[in-house]
Amino acid sequence: MEAILRLIWEGLSAEDSLLGICRGHLRELVKRGKLTELDVEGVLSAIESDLAQRREMLRNGFKREVQRLLSLLPVATIDDIKMLERRLDALEEGIKRASSMSL
Repeated sequence: MEAILRLIWEGLSAEDSLLGICRGHLRELVKRGKLTELDVEGVLSAIESDLAQRREMLRNGFKREVQRLLSLLPVATIDDIKMLERRLDALEEGIKRASSMSL
């Protein structure tokens, strides 16, 4: 699982590299007079927005897929464990009450 997460994060960090590459090429166009600084900021802002949406889509998709895969395995979820802890707490409280009544 850790290897999968590492690959995903490496893929997401590639977005930062892509943004840096775009920034370099766009700055070159500004130097040549083909674009203005305002144009560059607009393009970079649009790219950053698209990348953020893509990143969120990937995170949500990965989370859904992991949850789906885990639901197929015979393992307890965090919710299952919390439910068992609540039941144990209730049983322990009941035992304490019962033992204090019998004294």
